[in-house]
Amino acid sequence: MMVLRVILFLLLGLVAGFAIVAVLGLLLIPGAGADSGGREMFVFFGLAPIGALIGAIAGVVFGLKRKRQPPA
Repeated sequence: MMVLRVILFLLLGLVAGFAIVAVLGLLLIPGAGADSGGREMFVFFGLAPIGALIGAIAGVVFGLKRKRQPPA
């Protein structure tokens, strides 16, 4: 059961990291109006995968450190 929980947190961290970095990258990186999508390509193919990797690692660490609460 612990392996499934770790995989779940890995996938959640992967998706959340990608989405957060992509949105922040699009909002914070200035770009010219007519750059033919260069800024978006940089964000989605350069920065966001790095965010996804960091999110996946954080999800694995969180899944492994999370302890099951003993029944009351």
